Amino acid sequence: MITQLGKLINDMASFTNQKRPGGGNTFDAWARMTGRQGNYISDFFYHATRGAAIGELSQHTDHSEFDERYIDTYIEIYNKFNGRNKDDSGIPDQDLRGKVDDITFNQYNTEIGFWVSFYDRKCGLNMGFTGDDNHLGLVDVANLMKALIKQVSSFGMLDNGKPKNHNPGWGLTAVTTDCSPALREFTGLTFEKVGIMQDSWQIIGAGMGHLMGKMKKLDSYPDSFGVKPSIDQWYKAIRNYNGNKTSEFRDFYQEVVWERFLIYSGR
Repeated sequence: MITQLGKLINDMASFTNQKRPGGGNTFDAWARMTGRQGNYISDFFYHATRGAAIGELSQHTDHSEFDERYIDTYIEIYNKFNGRNKDDSGIPDQDLRGKVDDITFNQYNTEIGFWVSFYDRKCGLNMGFTGDDNHLGLVDVANLMKALIKQVSSFGMLDNGKPKNHNPGWGLTAVTTDCSPALREFTGLTFEKVGIMQDSWQIIGAGMGHLMGKMKKLDSYPDSFGVKPSIDQWYKAIRNYNGNKTSEFRDFYQEVVWERFLIYSGR
């Protein structure tokens, strides 16, 4: 127990003191994003503390699509949306993500946990750490974000030493710099251009904000937040992450991200 508490304190301290591309450490970036308004100091440490716990409880080991426990399911998904017949692999090379090593897979755990905590409070979802048969918990949502990041970027911030550019979108979650005004209206935070391009923490926060915006636009979800989303609503929001037009690619994206999430969460 004492060892676990010590690790959480160390994780929170490392996250707080991490240098950010926009200048200063994480807390300095938060102060700029909030304009030092309201209870920004206590809010930061609340989300950082809860985020460290969420991150510690999230899935810590990735898997390959070729893992014998999961390969048949992945092949079925890939073949369904690529019109392929099952062969030796069944997975096109350009779609293969492989297994991310543990250090890379877990380097953003507290950053992800911070934003899960933030949006839980901001949207009035009141999630517990664990979910149930009909709803996700905080740790489930962290695992869902890890599944999304795995599909979008394989947890890579850079390409050949430069910020990863998805044309459009940047970094881990492929958000665009022009999303900042909408995010400010939604969250009250000013996401910085350099942050969206180069800062993993702000990129994750913007990506989750984008996902929550898709949740709010679902026909099945109330016009305002305050209601804990159903599992089916999370599933549909993932589908809409890459836009609202019906397409085979978006169906594929939804299925493969959701399958990874189910494996990460043990559901």
